[in-house]
Amino acid sequence: DKLSSIFDHKLTIVEAPIGYGKSTIVKEFLKNTSNEIVWFNIDSDDKEQFLYDFAARLKNISKTAAEELLKAGFPRDAYTASRVASILMDIPFEKPTIIVLDNCHYIMDKNIITILKDIANKNQNILTLICICKEIYDRDAIEFALYGKINYIEKKDFALKKEEIDEYYKQCGVKLEKAELDFLFKYSEGWLSALYLRLVNF
Repeated sequence: DKLSSIFDHKLTIVEAPIGYGKSTIVKEFLKNTSNEIVWFNIDSDDKEQFLYDFAARLKNISKTAAEELLKAGFPRDAYTASRVASILMDIPFEKPTIIVLDNCHYIMDKNIITILKDIANKNQNILTLICICKEIYDRDAIEFALYGKINYIEKKDFALKKEEIDEYYKQCGVKLEKAELDFLFKYSEGWLSALYLRLVNF
């Protein structure tokens, strides 16, 4: 249900620790959309390199926007952050487009939050942004700034409930005793990676 709400918001934040299947489930969900998807994986905290690579990726969509992004540089203040947000929102997309920033925690700071806030508050635009991260920079600031404006998918949305663990194991051919189910739920707290590793032992 929360993934379906991606289309009702300009900004979706998907936050959970490593191993909760964030990227996998978003990719699977987006397979069923007719929207244009621009998936960008961030693999380091080099912010200048991120901007350069991101601009290069956007060049096929809008050469002008790519050049303006490079000219603005990675935002180091609120003014530049708002400028970057405007550049992104003014891209003349030919069809509704979803930009996914995977591992967004590498570049997250107060200026990135400014960009997110500007995009989330923009109504007349066909751009949707999804940020996948293992943690949010300054949670209080982003929740206050974007309250009610974002689709927020968090750890508890990914964690399996006890009955879901039982069903997951059944579908993998393992019938759990009540004591085993209770242990797995307490041991894993619903974390799928841990449940899978225990499943291999069975």
